[in-house]
Amino acid sequence: MKGGFALCANSRDESVNRRLLVVDYDAVTAETLKLIFERQDYDVEACRTGEEGMSIAETWQPDIVIAAVILKGMNGLDFAKRVVARYPGCHVILLTTVVNPWMVDGARVLGLDLYTKPVYPAVLIDRVGVLLSGLG
Repeated sequence: MKGGFALCANSRDESVNRRLLVVDYDAVTAETLKLIFERQDYDVEACRTGEEGMSIAETWQPDIVIAAVILKGMNGLDFAKRVVARYPGCHVILLTTVVNPWMVDGARVLGLDLYTKPVYPAVLIDRVGVLLSGLG
């Protein structure tokens, strides 16, 4: 599976569905992840660039963002830095096909999760649940 997304924690009523933003250059991956999380009762938005993701985050305020490291325009790590700076309670999960030392260090410094593709949907679903429960 190609692509990724990130999530941001907000202080909202627990009875409301959690909002998840998927940002991935690959439309099939973004839409597949959207469907997977919608079936888990999440409200999901998907887009293909970091710039579009920032615009959606500004107006829609997701609880979690899952983003690909490779994006058109700004890369996923730069996108994650902006999300974390703008929304300090936001949890970001990055997905990548190639792991580089700078990427691992950058994710570690920001406190981000970094997964290598392909990643099983169940792994992402479990991690999102842990992050939203406050145990992650």
